[in-house]
Amino acid sequence: MWLVTDLLRRRRAVSFDDSSCGAEEEEEERKAAMGRVRGLEECVDAAEAGCEEVYRALVNARVSLLNLLTPRF
Repeated sequence: MWLVTDLLRRRRAVSFDDSSCGAEEEEEERKAAMGRVRGLEECVDAAEAGCEEVYRALVNARVSLLNLLTPRF
């Protein structure tokens, strides 16, 4: 999120247009960028959840294999 705000800050510093129309466009661009960031956060959360499921499955498979290999007397 800091990356988006940093880019917007740099863009304002470079911009020489101080008209109100430019401010409205900046606000729309900021909102669009924040929407993309939120979408990216949702994708990362979904990927993390999927990785956790795979990890749990691998641990369960390992436990099952170890149980098969353990001698019972």
